[in-house]
Amino acid sequence: PTASLHVCLCSICETGHMLPSMRIARALGMRSSIRKVTLLTNVYGARKFAEWLAKTPDPSGKLEVLEFEDGWDEECMDRANAHAQLEDGSYHNRCNEGLAECSTACLEHLAFGDDRPACFVTDVASGGFDAALKKVGALQTTIKSTPLSALAYPLVMMGGASNAPPPADGAPV
Repeated sequence: PTASLHVCLCSICETGHMLPSMRIARALGMRSSIRKVTLLTNVYGARKFAEWLAKTPDPSGKLEVLEFEDGWDEECMDRANAHAQLEDGSYHNRCNEGLAECSTACLEHLAFGDDRPACFVTDVASGGFDAALKKVGALQTTIKSTPLSALAYPLVMMGGASNAPPPADGAPV
């Protein structure tokens, strides 16, 4: 059987969201049913993906990085990190507004081009991509993924990887 699926992973340019996207992309690339995996992010994030792929090349040859310009730079990243420490979400919302506006043309080209993905995967913090996909009227399925750190949090809090006492007998783990 010929590999037929093309999957597009859309990620904000923060390392904690890009690393899980890269891991998912690499895992998908190893599957025989996957023809191509596109990693979509801004120019700043695309440079990170390119650096990682240069250090550890994709053995499947199925990964591609696609970028769009939104003006994001190191100064923006520093501000985002500072605001993340406040945990008020204010700067995060501004980042997603930029994603929604600046990724639209790229997503439209992907969604209606000759090599359209079968689905788009956006992580939980990348709501701007959802808005852009809706705006362009992409009919593909959008799947929400969660950063691995968020998946690990309940395990740590329940004693799986900390010094906290283990859950009581019969408690869900």
